[in-house]
Amino acid sequence: MTEKALIFGMDSFTGPYLKAELESLGIQVYGTALKQGFTESSRVFTCDIRDRETVRALMSTIRPSMVAVLSAVTFVPEGTDRTIYDINLFAPLNILDILSENPSPCVRILIPGTSHVYGNRRGGRLDEKTSPDPISHYALSKFAMEQMARAYAGKVEVVIPRPFNYTGLGQPVHFLVPKLVDHFRRRAPFMELGNLHVSRDFSDVRDVARAYALLMTMEQPPSLVNIASGQPFSIREILGMLEEMTGHAMEIRVNPAFVRENEILSLCGDNGLLRACGWTPQYTLKDTLMWMLGLSF
Repeated sequence: MTEKALIFGMDSFTGPYLKAELESLGIQVYGTALKQGFTESSRVFTCDIRDRETVRALMSTIRPSMVAVLSAVTFVPEGTDRTIYDINLFAPLNILDILSENPSPCVRILIPGTSHVYGNRRGGRLDEKTSPDPISHYALSKFAMEQMARAYAGKVEVVIPRPFNYTGLGQPVHFLVPKLVDHFRRRAPFMELGNLHVSRDFSDVRDVARAYALLMTMEQPPSLVNIASGQPFSIREILGMLEEMTGHAMEIRVNPAFVRENEILSLCGDNGLLRACGWTPQYTLKDTLMWMLGLSF
């Protein structure tokens, strides 16, 4: 029988990429979208994952063998603190509740966490044994989800990847890298940014989708695993790469209003555990930026 996957949040940035990866493995993919009009395919249903009964009906109708929960608040201004917890914590717990009531034939659920649970660390690559120290409501909502999901051990097989920052085509322009790419593509004369010295570990969304698909389908995945490139870049370094690629020099203005309180200064992940599962990144940050600029495919 053809395996079925259900992606909550097919209309998310990562959703279409994960769908393509799973379909390339011969898996029949269903999904949900928050708003009507998302017509990726006839197998996408309108659903707010906070609506327990709608989720229950979908699960009963589709009867997936694997589930991915990509619906999440990932950009904090998108909602109040209550919304962040409702969507990032309580909605996944509703799904786990429904699965635990009748776990067969669903065998695995993937619920992404975030590297932000590690907090403000200085230097070095962070591995899964690093003690969490979340310092924002976003990170706290994801860490609470990780801890509460442990209550379902033995009832539902839960896999929690912790992706570090990632980007690519289709990411909204209010995120950092798409914002930078957009300004350089338009050859804007200036751009306002916050702290230029923060460093992040950026992966390509296609690499992240491959990692998710691997964790959903491999025989014995780790229950908690980083997804990271292992290479940090500062905002200044990314600006330099974009200037070199486009030949466009831009005035950078530091706006104090864009400097966040409790800003995490550096995040870089150790991807050794994921590599041991058979995953390796296929794209460098330069590859990703050129793809986003339309200079390569």
